Amino acid sequence: MPKRKGNEAEISTAVTNESKRKVIKRKRKIKIEWSSLFRFSVMLFFVGIIVFHYYLITENALITYYQSFWGQNKEFLTPILIITGYTLTIFLIGYWLGKRR
Repeated sequence: MPKRKGNEAEISTAVTNESKRKVIKRKRKIKIEWSSLFRFSVMLFFVGIIVFHYYLITENALITYYQSFWGQNKEFLTPILIITGYTLTIFLIGYWLGKRR
């Protein structure tokens, strides 16, 4: 083995398996996150509702719009409001009674 000169380190000239391997880059598959997509669509829906109501307020047509909407859909909206009101009333009574115990 030859003597080293000073602080020089020996450099290996052996070919390793790591240098022979080719690096294969694979494309990432795009994964759809349904929860974030749903959250984005709900937020977009609420922004649309806010913008629509702002437009109706600036045109002074908010009350007339809802009066005509109620008049056209009265048969459909009345049962929904009755069932929702009944359900919320039962839920709140149960919540208040359960909270007392």
